[in-house]
Amino acid sequence: MAKAARTSDRRNQIGQVMGRKGHDTRARLVAAAARLVATRPLQELRVTDIAREAGLGPPNFYVYFADVGAAVLAALDRHPQASPELLAILDLDWTSPDGLDHARRFVVAYLGSWKENFALLRARNLAADEGDQRFIEQRLADIGPILRGLTEKFEAAQAAGRVPKTLQAQATAGVIVAALERLAAAPRWSQGSSTGDGVIRDAAAFVLAAALGITS
Repeated sequence: MAKAARTSDRRNQIGQVMGRKGHDTRARLVAAAARLVATRPLQELRVTDIAREAGLGPPNFYVYFADVGAAVLAALDRHPQASPELLAILDLDWTSPDGLDHARRFVVAYLGSWKENFALLRARNLAADEGDQRFIEQRLADIGPILRGLTEKFEAAQAAGRVPKTLQAQATAGVIVAALERLAAAPRWSQGSSTGDGVIRDAAAFVLAAALGITS
């Protein structure tokens, strides 16, 4: 995919400030892109596919986006992984008696976000892994607040003597996020088995709480 600049949600590609009609048209294209990444790999998605799905012609697409990647990035912007709910949980005091419950709520919110936006997040990660700088930057920006919040949790646990100070807090937070990211697809691995979402969430919450030295 060509590497074009991120598109604006205020101006179109021509530089014009968008009115209601322009915003509506752009939103139709973004929604179409989000739907289509669930049906085929991002590399196989074409401008004509998105325009057709949105009920528009290809020239309309180029008024708002430079390429397919830009439309998918706009869809990702509408579904932030670092949701207000997730960040609010990270702002809570996990050293309180409710610490284990906070860890469980965090895991539920994290995996829930992935479940709701699986196709978009999968497409983002694959594009980032293949070296598309736009998707690398979006991925880092999206998980950045989550990593910082978890890093602070590990630093607090170290200060309280519950986690070894020899651990690097940011690296430990990164391991947790990477593990949760992989677990987000676990229901797809275990289709047909007795392992359900709830079992996976409980196990992940236990591991996170144990890593932070939260025992109850």
